[in-house]
Amino acid sequence: ELIRPRQASLLCGMREIYLPSGELLGKLYFLHDVTKEEEASRIKNEFLMHATHELRTPLSTIHGYTELLKGGMIPTEMQPEIIGMIHEQSTWLITMISELLDLSRIEERAGADFVIEPYALNELLDEAVAEFTLPENRPPIIYAPAETEMVLNVDKEKFKRALHCI
Repeated sequence: ELIRPRQASLLCGMREIYLPSGELLGKLYFLHDVTKEEEASRIKNEFLMHATHELRTPLSTIHGYTELLKGGMIPTEMQPEIIGMIHEQSTWLITMISELLDLSRIEERAGADFVIEPYALNELLDEAVAEFTLPENRPPIIYAPAETEMVLNVDKEKFKRALHCI
């Protein structure tokens, strides 16, 4: 691992080179920069760890509530609310799985299906916040728009979807 002139991970290798007669001519030592591959692997592993956690949370809620319903432990008057919660959590799961599939498609196509256009950051944030539905009894989202107007070149829908995942 190198630190200077920049952080880099190198894969070292050696190959023996033989003459047609079978006699050893020498050894070839080589270095291969694997920094990008290691970083991509680290990011992918981190993403999978977060995705697993994010999927487990609504699944645990759904599982817990269905066990309570199945065991008859929820009063009849509360059942519609619990069923609504199960529906909300399962909808969230479907959304996350769709996003994972989208991510896989994006990676496969190397971003060829992005529709990149310039958008004002504050307008994107306003739209994303307006479209976001908070669960009941949660305080509203508070954010401060950027004081200096910024323009981003992004795929508007994918950008807003990413904001919803934060």
